[in-house]
Amino acid sequence: MVRTQEVQHHLTAQMTIGYKGITFNTDCLSRLPNIEYVEVLLHPAERLIAVRPSSKTNPNAVPWRQNISSAFLCPMIFELMGWNETWKYKIIADCFVRGDEHIFMFNLSEPEYQFSEDIIENKEIIGKLKRLLQPQ
Repeated sequence: MVRTQEVQHHLTAQMTIGYKGITFNTDCLSRLPNIEYVEVLLHPAERLIAVRPSSKTNPNAVPWRQNISSAFLCPMIFELMGWNETWKYKIIADCFVRGDEHIFMFNLSEPEYQFSEDIIENKEIIGKLKRLLQPQ
């Protein structure tokens, strides 16, 4: 059985969670065209995030765009998952469609880990190198 992360996935709906916000790739955005607001739902016991279209009148609605800042949700996710606050976590979506209804499901238990390492030469930092790791 091959994990989704082990297959090329640059055209796959995915989100990246940092300590201060969530970023959706362009495939996520293109799968929900003409949508202005979404609802981002966390199921802590199942460790899932659902993203679904919403109306502006919904008190939980956030504008649907590539970057969503969240000083409340992201720290809660990091604490729930025991994640390192300086890393970013990339999660591939399962996309479901029923009629006109679309929903993305993100399994927080299957992230790729993204972090930066200092490039050191002669005891001096000369740059940064981004690394992307996958769970075993």
